[in-house]
Amino acid sequence: LFDLSMEYDEVVGILVRQLSEAIATRRKAGPSEALGAAAGAGAAAVTGAAETAAQAAAARAAEVLDYYAGRPAVLARVSEGRRQAAHVLARLNRFADEHDAGRLEAALEALRSTGLLPLEQALGPAPTSPGSSAFAPTSPGGGGSMSVVATRWADGLARLDPAVARCLPQVFLLAMSTLSGLYHGAQGGGGGGAASPVRLGAGGSRQAAARQAELRALARDVVLCAGTVQYRVPADVYARLTRLE
Repeated sequence: LFDLSMEYDEVVGILVRQLSEAIATRRKAGPSEALGAAAGAGAAAVTGAAETAAQAAAARAAEVLDYYAGRPAVLARVSEGRRQAAHVLARLNRFADEHDAGRLEAALEALRSTGLLPLEQALGPAPTSPGSSAFAPTSPGGGGSMSVVATRWADGLARLDPAVARCLPQVFLLAMSTLSGLYHGAQGGGGGGAASPVRLGAGGSRQAAARQAELRALARDVVLCAGTVQYRVPADVYARLTRLE
């Protein structure tokens, strides 16, 4: 009805809430952490149903956003803040989908494309894609050490849409789970739990060692960012982040 009334800002506001809910209702454990077997099976089924419904709503929301992105007259009626929130949340859902499917390199690239975390120092600036300018997030910008960048990034979160801000704890966990899985993949040890010391055999490549060093640096950056906004991150989540690091 809002769409028929050309109240497109309201439409995007609803889509933002749906996309945010899809992230927030994702299971708390990543692929590298066991969910437990029999205990809490009934609660897990209820949670799973809610997660499935939220993800279906998120998929529909992404379709509507894609439709709007090609229509400048529609975008002109949508506030800048909601455009940015919609862009970030749509890409965060893609990041979570790639993570849950075990496509960890694609997940890391999807996370970088959101511009939500300041990963530019290790990975370079997020790439642009067709139509991305319509829903582009605001970059923290500037240079300096990672601690300075993280502090500047934390200060900028005051401008973040609440629907995006509520997802930060889950994003941190998914990011660390992704990096842990990639680290063990580069190591050749499989799995995706907390990173163990590098053990490269005689035939181990320098390229693998460099990749592991890059992933460790990224993990430190993620935990540093989480540490600068601990008031937004539950204590148990922060403990899991440091354990994964």
